[in-house]
Amino acid sequence: MNYKLNFIPYLLSFFLLLSCSVSVSETSESDNHSVKYATGYKINKTESFTHIRIYDPWDTTQLLQSLILIDKTKEIPSSLPKGTIIRTPIEKAVVFNSPQCNMLSFLNSEKIIAGVCEPEYITLPYVRKGLKKGEIINLGMASSPDIEKIIELSPEVIFVPAFQNNSYQGLAKTGIPIIQCAEYMEQVPLGSSEWIRLHSLFLDKETLADSLFNVIEESYATIKNIALTSTSKPRLLTDMRYNNIWYTPGSKSFMATLYKDAGAELALNNNNSTGSMALSVEEVLDKAQDADIWLIKYYNSEYLSYSDIKDDFIIYTKFDPWINRKIFACNTYYSSYYETLPLYPHLILKDLVRVFHPDIVHNNPEIFKPEDISYFKPLKDK
Repeated sequence: MNYKLNFIPYLLSFFLLLSCSVSVSETSESDNHSVKYATGYKINKTESFTHIRIYDPWDTTQLLQSLILIDKTKEIPSSLPKGTIIRTPIEKAVVFNSPQCNMLSFLNSEKIIAGVCEPEYITLPYVRKGLKKGEIINLGMASSPDIEKIIELSPEVIFVPAFQNNSYQGLAKTGIPIIQCAEYMEQVPLGSSEWIRLHSLFLDKETLADSLFNVIEESYATIKNIALTSTSKPRLLTDMRYNNIWYTPGSKSFMATLYKDAGAELALNNNNSTGSMALSVEEVLDKAQDADIWLIKYYNSEYLSYSDIKDDFIIYTKFDPWINRKIFACNTYYSSYYETLPLYPHLILKDLVRVFHPDIVHNNPEIFKPEDISYFKPLKDK
């Protein structure tokens, strides 16, 4: 069977999108809008405008963008900080990836989506229906979008994922404000979901965003505290090789934090990286052969089995989770895992606790319910 790993689509494109940087030096300004977990942006609100500063996640001493939001019913002030002016609330937008579509939908604002990139990775029913009816336009690959179609749509803003050293030069020539979102670079799960509060500023839905985020925050804390009651911490192996390189989460990364909060310990945790580590198969086998549980994510119309793993790479059969049948897999062809993770980390956390600590699940039926979505399922023999 031919299958492939499904890394987050916009992370795969990271290696393809390289051009000059657009970062500008930070200016002296205080922020007066509380941001609890996210480190990628700051907000300063005044009576006449809102100033959003989005930081370069690869060099946090630099600003990636400076955005000035002004209510459409108000006049533009004569004196403003340097930045791109955006009149709010916005009513039409182009969205490059599924997490941004999800955030707009979460704020009951999916109707502003006029065009998307790579729709095959978007499971949001509203978008799929809109594409089928021709009400939402397919703009092609995020790495090479159809600029002419974007101009024809005439959106007020374009939501794009932030990539290192990329200024979206082709898009910039359209004159349409580009909002570079780096929620996936946050180091803690709640930092990622807190970007919902940033999105709400473009829609005048701050109160709604705050109330929704509070629910996520409280749910995450509840599930985390339940996981911490377990006396066991399974050693965890994640993903598989990709072009002979095995990418694993750094011990200070977003995913490492999520796994830790779910009550697991990374088998490969001797690196303080906030991103991913690129290891050889030999290194992984040496350090993680005796892992207790193995989590796999892949993308295929057919479901992966233990036999498929063996046929793909015989070395996989040397790992204890293959031998002991302790592999759990998420087929992102059918699952909304990548759309859910940035905004609803508590749902992924709950699923991980179910995998790592089934005893806790049985002891907390009011939290772990049969109807909950299962992202990671036990791998089948065939």
